[in-house]
Amino acid sequence: KPLAAAAASRALPAPAASPPARTFTLKSASTAFRSILWNICRKYQSHMEFYRPYIDENEKKEMEPNNLVKAAKKFIDLCFTPETIGKEYLDEIPAGKKVIIATTHISDFDMPIAIAEMGDYFPNINVANKSNQFEFNGDPVMNIQRYLVGQEHYFRVEHRGKKGGGNEFGVFDPENFYPMKESLEDENTMIIAAQYDDQYHAKQKWALSDKPGNGAAYLHQITPDSIILPVAVNIKADPIGMGKMGSDVLRIVKREKPPVDVIIGKPLKLDKIDGIEIFNEIFEKRKKGEKLTIEEKQKFSEFKEKLQSQSADLIKRLADLLPKEKRGIWGDDNENIGK
Repeated sequence: KPLAAAAASRALPAPAASPPARTFTLKSASTAFRSILWNICRKYQSHMEFYRPYIDENEKKEMEPNNLVKAAKKFIDLCFTPETIGKEYLDEIPAGKKVIIATTHISDFDMPIAIAEMGDYFPNINVANKSNQFEFNGDPVMNIQRYLVGQEHYFRVEHRGKKGGGNEFGVFDPENFYPMKESLEDENTMIIAAQYDDQYHAKQKWALSDKPGNGAAYLHQITPDSIILPVAVNIKADPIGMGKMGSDVLRIVKREKPPVDVIIGKPLKLDKIDGIEIFNEIFEKRKKGEKLTIEEKQKFSEFKEKLQSQSADLIKRLADLLPKEKRGIWGDDNENIGK
């Protein structure tokens, strides 16, 4: 008995209750993965020559290409052999004008190609970007790229729907374009797609979209002393960059780099739409479900119709820069142009 009592006194205490197991969810995994990638980006950002979070004002004054232009050039040099055509039209841009580059978006590569090539003449380019690329779950690769290159170079334009699959579409929201206006007033250049419709990626249509975007025309309307510079991109290859950029890059790198024509058109000054300044106010009331007056309804329809007409004229000018097979419905003989 004494031995038993001694043994009992030396016995280890009962183990504490285990903490409840953490519930695994897709959201928690995504949050953890994003945190890891963000820490990696911050750790290595200072060691990368052009991947810095911002560009300071002294570099702007010295006309150094910004991080977006530098990154685009590195990428395009790896994948394509571009040639710029129509440089003489750059001399027609009046001094002091704020430049809005309106480009094609037949391929996902059109925008970075245009940024890389036009960066030789406009070193401080900022870009209008789809809203789902501002969300990690919407487009992880582009989200990381924004952190690396510098978020100040990317400006949000609304999109709805799931990426790919032909069900993604742009949503015109005037509110998106006022930050772009401020960027132009800070002596930057804005580049924006004059057409965008992801449904064509699913259909693999290697030509301009049937529907122009209103963004470039509206930004021009609300920004005094601005001018639109049409820039078309013609990739001389089979369809690439149609929603599968990653696999297309690998395919390009393994083969010879495709030639690309970057064609600059004549600078464009659109007719002023009288009263366009109140369009955003009416749009916001409509978006909130507030009742519009008869006059506001008439004005809204008038503004919308004029913007659509000007946007159709802009995409027609881009079509004129492209070979016939890439013009889509925007050929010279199509009676639906501008409708």
